[in-house]
Amino acid sequence: MKRHFVLFFTLLFCCTVCFSTQSATQNLSQFARNLYDFEVLFPQEKVYVQLDNTGYYQGEIIWFKCYVVNAANLIKAPSKVVYVELISPSGVVVETQRLKVVHGQCDGSFSLVDKSTRQAREMRGALYYQSGYYEIRAYTLNMLNFDHNGLFSRVIPIYEKPKEDGDYYSEDPVIKMVKSDIENYRPESPIIKKLNVSFYPEGGNLVQGLNCRVAFKAVGENGLGVDVTGVLREDESVEFKTGHDGMGVFEFTPERKKYRAKIEFEGNQYTFDLPDAQTSGYTVKLTTAANEDVDVNISGSSDMMIDTLGLIITCRGQLVYFNTLPGQVDNASFTISMAGIPAGVCQLTLFTQKGEIMARRSFFNNQSINVPNLKVETDKSVYNPFEKININFSLVDGAGEPFADRFCVSVRDSRDAGTIYSEDLRIYMLLSSDLKGFIYKPEYYFESDEESVKRDLDMLLMIQGWERYDWKTMSGVNKFEEKHRIEKGLTFNGWVLTKRGSGVLSGIKVQAAVVPKDKKHVDQFKFVTDKNGYFGFDLTDFEGEASLTISLRKNRNNKLANAKILLERSIKPSLRAFSPEELIFPEREINKKFVDLTKMELEKIGDDGFPHIIDSQNGVLLQEVDILGKRKFIDFYTFKALDVIKDSEEYYDRGDFTSDVYGYLLSKGYPIWRDDSVQSSEEGELSQESQQSAIPEHISISDGDTYTRISNAMSGWYMGAYKLFWYVHDLENSRYQTIYEEPALIDMDMVKSIVVYDRPVAASSVFDLTPILESDFSHDAGESFNTFKSDFIENSGNYFVVDIQVKEDYELKTRKELFSLNRRVTTVQGYSTSYEFYNPSYPEGPVLGDVDYRRTLYWNPDVISDREGKAKVEFYNNMNATRIKVSACGITAGGTPYTLLKEM
Repeated sequence: MKRHFVLFFTLLFCCTVCFSTQSATQNLSQFARNLYDFEVLFPQEKVYVQLDNTGYYQGEIIWFKCYVVNAANLIKAPSKVVYVELISPSGVVVETQRLKVVHGQCDGSFSLVDKSTRQAREMRGALYYQSGYYEIRAYTLNMLNFDHNGLFSRVIPIYEKPKEDGDYYSEDPVIKMVKSDIENYRPESPIIKKLNVSFYPEGGNLVQGLNCRVAFKAVGENGLGVDVTGVLREDESVEFKTGHDGMGVFEFTPERKKYRAKIEFEGNQYTFDLPDAQTSGYTVKLTTAANEDVDVNISGSSDMMIDTLGLIITCRGQLVYFNTLPGQVDNASFTISMAGIPAGVCQLTLFTQKGEIMARRSFFNNQSINVPNLKVETDKSVYNPFEKININFSLVDGAGEPFADRFCVSVRDSRDAGTIYSEDLRIYMLLSSDLKGFIYKPEYYFESDEESVKRDLDMLLMIQGWERYDWKTMSGVNKFEEKHRIEKGLTFNGWVLTKRGSGVLSGIKVQAAVVPKDKKHVDQFKFVTDKNGYFGFDLTDFEGEASLTISLRKNRNNKLANAKILLERSIKPSLRAFSPEELIFPEREINKKFVDLTKMELEKIGDDGFPHIIDSQNGVLLQEVDILGKRKFIDFYTFKALDVIKDSEEYYDRGDFTSDVYGYLLSKGYPIWRDDSVQSSEEGELSQESQQSAIPEHISISDGDTYTRISNAMSGWYMGAYKLFWYVHDLENSRYQTIYEEPALIDMDMVKSIVVYDRPVAASSVFDLTPILESDFSHDAGESFNTFKSDFIENSGNYFVVDIQVKEDYELKTRKELFSLNRRVTTVQGYSTSYEFYNPSYPEGPVLGDVDYRRTLYWNPDVISDREGKAKVEFYNNMNATRIKVSACGITAGGTPYTLLKEM
């Protein structure tokens, strides 16, 4: 199931004998054949996610539609499973949807309500995810074989819920951003100066003695383009200025290695370096002709002794043009016809017989295409509350002929609250998904056929062009290994590693059984690992969760194999930093409140002003737990429950063992440390001196066992500047004996959940937060415990409380099971359940007492037009919208995207 890209054709650069037996043209054309074969064998894919709205408020639902296509021709992709993730501002994947792709499309939703444990809900009720900038990310497993920058990613704002229900428009929406180092995995956004100017030589390099064209981009501190003027400091005859969106272009002939540009911006002067000029090489100049063909000019320095060069053009990774030309060229010009080549981003590559790239240039092929036209009509322009709304659609192809298709429709209140993000399905598929960075108002490049717009688009490609489709890998210069297979349905894949995880094991028999919760079927599999230690199973379709048991045996003698299992699901795309441009809002100002918790000085803050160490509303999927006993003190917003079982499973998925509680909390970012003056003796037992130092001096340890356990819980541990109190228990009893005697050293496999209180509390509140402890020890020690409690409260200061619920005895693994390397019992996720958008109806008019605060009035991922291209939708208005905005998009079976956005 795993394949290596060792091409079937002999690669000429791998064997010098080939150069003596084949012509230069044959050598160069081999790269073209390799490119063609690569696209056939390893088709790349794109995913686009259409959302129902542009921004959201806490507690709302995000509805979305996915389009999964082959990157080269934009027809439906071979992958039948797509992963859509909602990622918090700090980089926590709060929910993953695993969706079934049918004819290249699927849909789903995210509810912006924290899916807490029963324990958490009982303590603080249901909470919304915190406000902030979230990320929607989508990909197929096949896409993980390539550059992860090619995954779909969009930043969306989640605003604080209005003070009054439904009051979305009387005030500007608010994003309250809580900055914290606790469980923060997202890379920091780059720091941008007041002015930033970057230079991009056409073809990739400046070459001394050759006339070079240079594009540049000037951006301000918000990442958006600004207007500047400038000259080269070493040659002031070379002047330049910006045009559209801070971009510009100039030409000069470098005669030295280094050049600097003097830039004037807002009355101040700045200096920026150009890339170093090479002493030898090639330059490429490309111009789009009036008939959309491409005029190419190539020049090489006189010392270039290359015999013959190859020139290849690819469009979205697909080979569309190949030719050869002499290696010693001086101002060679020719025209390449783009007739029949798909519209979109193309790459021109100039290369040698050894696969060395001499120059490359991205450009946009703007050949006319028959874009379908989707039109919309409404029965009214202004609507009353709860009134019925009728919308008619008509769909025709580029020739004006109606046709049947299915497309996605969202109707929302016209008062948008999103960022300046404005790309749509067509823009994404044809342009932005093949460029690096954020594009400001990309629709501008599609609104007109004027030459000025085409020149601006060409500058954009010179500046933001990106080698998404790695030419050297696709042409066979670099080795390619397919790590993730195309999912034609639900799969479960992984690798078998040596017991130390340092290598892979082939010839291991992997036996597995999968049982869904509804038990409608049982899948049983046998697979022998290949030379890469890989195994994979195709599962019967199911929704929800299923139990999975895996065992490993040697294929030769069927004996148990002592090995580790690394699961493919543990491999996640790396997180990215947000760029400043993604966080900008149009027109109206958005209030932002920042609380920088990384600069907090806990020791300087009094009891009345304890700050949050963590953002208690950060959304995490949590394990269900129960705690018997009533709490006397409930702080609804100052704790966070950690899903330990889920996190432990992720350790095993990576082929690792779980850590202890101390290591686990450190990995989450909690500043836990131990005072070296309070040391444990062997086997985790505190020395008598340590026990005594952990308890107020005037308290005796006459009730030895009880107080020893308590002292172990509190001895020497700190959270930041405050003492830490470990509260260890199961459902009914406190647990400080045997393996639980030193709480920080408890293996995470023995833990069910952890609640971390994120502010220190007075000693008197410690016992309010630990009801099982008090009940258990009061019964055990009688009045002596009450005496201890009284003196503890009076003398012990403030504490952070870490609540550790351990598993019941019957849930614990034996030592053999805990360290077994040849067996794994876990769960596997099937398809996520898709829900239908709820449209309330008011056929008799408004119902007394009804409230309807929907901002998305209608959502349908699959509106179907008939053979006449007609479609109609009906729904009812909410209680306060008057004007509506309609957005829609679709893609034909032939791979032509079309979109609609209209305010009615």
